[in-house]
Amino acid sequence: MEKFSNRVISGILALGLAYVFSMLHPVLTLADEAVDPENLFESKCNQCHSTDRPKGAKKTPSEWKDTVIRMKLGYGCNITDEEAKIIIKYLSEKYPNTK
Repeated sequence: MEKFSNRVISGILALGLAYVFSMLHPVLTLADEAVDPENLFESKCNQCHSTDRPKGAKKTPSEWKDTVIRMKLGYGCNITDEEAKIIIKYLSEKYPNTK
């Protein structure tokens, strides 16, 4: 009986670990893949609004970070933290505030 319960516990733990790793896979994949920041920006931000407005803005990296985080947390933009970092970096470099 003890061997059976050890096997059941081991099986449950294995399934739990498999589930955790399957949830982490998209995050690990994004970090490993070469992501085109412009395509990421266009595909994510175009889901809720035209990208013309952000393209017309000139902001500091801090201001772009505030904007992207506001979209993510305040408006429910479906982006991961890693995607947000990539988009912030892209916008900061492509549309900087040079004043």
